[in-house]
Amino acid sequence: MPKSLPMAAALLALVACQPTTPVAGPNGGDQPQQPAVASEVEPAQSPPKSLVPEAPIPADSLLPLLQAEFLLRERRFDEALALLTEQALLLSDPGLTRRALRLAEFREDNARSLSLAVRLAEQDQADAAAAATA
Repeated sequence: MPKSLPMAAALLALVACQPTTPVAGPNGGDQPQQPAVASEVEPAQSPPKSLVPEAPIPADSLLPLLQAEFLLRERRFDEALALLTEQALLLSDPGLTRRALRLAEFREDNARSLSLAVRLAEQDQADAAAAATA
């Protein structure tokens, strides 16, 4: 009996892995569907191009930005906010400024929120929320 227990467990695992509903074939039968011919497959759509081209991170900003990310993971928000605010005011990256602004609003730091909102409004005139905050 002890030898049949592993066999029963393996059989149970295999049965559980089988699909419960049969796959209908192209003729409505329970036959597996044949792979589509390349001419029948629609071409994959390329990802949408971003409106703002990506810019490399300057070497002087790389370490403070990484430190800020790790501080956020450690839930040391005020220290991370200080680093992100400094970098957002140095760099012309609206995504970074928006991230720092959200963190400043979360920490209810009105002085930093105001300066970051003004900076974001300068960087991205289409951002209505930043313009309203500024």
